[in-house]
Amino acid sequence: MSFVLLYGCAGPANPFGAKAFVIKKDQVKIDHQGIENRFIAQTNATLKIPTITFDPPRKYYHEKGPLKIKVHSPLGLDNATLQFYYNKQNVTSEVLQRAKVITDNNTTYEILIKRFKLPLSKESNITVKYNSDKYTFEQDYSEPECNLRQFASINNTGEFNVKNAFIGTIQGLGKREGINPSLMAGLIAKESGFNPHAVSYAKAIGLTQVTKLAGSHILDKYDHWPEYPGINEFSVPTIKTLITLGKINNQNEWRLDKSRSILGGMTYLKYLEEYWNKQNEIGSNIEEIDLILASYNSGPYRVKKAVQRDPKLWNYDSELNEANKYVKMVKSYCDAFASPY
Repeated sequence: MSFVLLYGCAGPANPFGAKAFVIKKDQVKIDHQGIENRFIAQTNATLKIPTITFDPPRKYYHEKGPLKIKVHSPLGLDNATLQFYYNKQNVTSEVLQRAKVITDNNTTYEILIKRFKLPLSKESNITVKYNSDKYTFEQDYSEPECNLRQFASINNTGEFNVKNAFIGTIQGLGKREGINPSLMAGLIAKESGFNPHAVSYAKAIGLTQVTKLAGSHILDKYDHWPEYPGINEFSVPTIKTLITLGKINNQNEWRLDKSRSILGGMTYLKYLEEYWNKQNEIGSNIEEIDLILASYNSGPYRVKKAVQRDPKLWNYDSELNEANKYVKMVKSYCDAFASPY
């Protein structure tokens, strides 16, 4: 077949590899303005449009794993061209250096990159462009999907060995509280790695790593839950030692109780949802779940100030304690845990 891969000059190092040294003259410049799953039909064969699919179907930030990209055209791939772009830079040569072609016939071209990892520290916009004498088609690799309120069952927990009974607890509480259980599982994975005795340097404790400040909002509703006397005055090593010795336990500190920690985390998420609903126009153009998760990580007041300083790049604000990485990780876990595959 005469399927052509067009090379271009790449920018700095990217998830597909370092800057390529092999550059061909037949490069094609693409105008990426306004690209979002754009499809331009040039014939009337609307039922035979080409498709570009990714597997996993959306970006995963939490793991290094296989990535498949498949181009399928029912009308055939003869005289068609394909390019790969990362942050508007042509990385076709780097992709081909790393990828293994697993399907190559008249209608389908599929590649596999075995160990693919996206960086958390910056944006990773990936676009695949297909062009033939009949169609021009550009497909972006989508961000992970995760919704606060939409119920998504936990179908797996990836690298974590989590018992079915515990998954059932998250799903049961999620259904009762109206909180997405896959989101809650993703948050727990990022916060504590499913360790109910986890203690952070900021003295956040338990599965959902609730701090003293966040705990105060939760205890407004559950004021009967037990708190270990003076726990916030202890050093982190002392807290860890007392937990290991069983002096601080799930009977005298609610954050060490699995069910209460989960319920407390859900309660705080709902508090943050209400907080942002009261902010009028502040953050109105930002996905709500991003604001909520960033607030869980860095506090709603800091997030609000960051949004006011720069509504477009708020999540990279130096005052947010790398909230952008946190949001990406939780949403990535959430999406992956809800996946049936």
